[in-house]
Amino acid sequence: MLICLGVVAGVAWKAPKSNRGAAMALATQMAAGDRVVMVDEYFYDLPFYADLKQPVLIASDWDDPMLPKRDNWRKELFDAARFDPSLGKEVLRPLARLDQLACGPGTTWFVAAPAQAPRLAALAGLQRVYADRNSELWRAPARSCS
Repeated sequence: MLICLGVVAGVAWKAPKSNRGAAMALATQMAAGDRVVMVDEYFYDLPFYADLKQPVLIASDWDDPMLPKRDNWRKELFDAARFDPSLGKEVLRPLARLDQLACGPGTTWFVAAPAQAPRLAALAGLQRVYADRNSELWRAPARSCS
């Protein structure tokens, strides 16, 4: 009897901070050549669950003078970019230029915490395609920007 309860509890349990839903939505809709932008957060499990083959872009405030003084994911990426500056420039993008990341060929996918929804909703052409309590997935179709 206890084994059955343990199996039922194990099946019903979900990781409280999982982004699997957004990752599965992304994996089923993403095409070759699309890019993924994480907005002011790093969603650790998303690349795994979505089976991403390319590095994601991460939009945040990389010029914050306090960044090197805090021990968190931003500092880790900031420090790593010093070892490969060209890759750092490619993947670490300024949050202030989020709208420019939607420009270019192919679809751009934005992954953000629900608190970032107003910022993404304000960008031209973005459409929310998935949302839960941990993360949201927004789609920007290919477009050219001058």
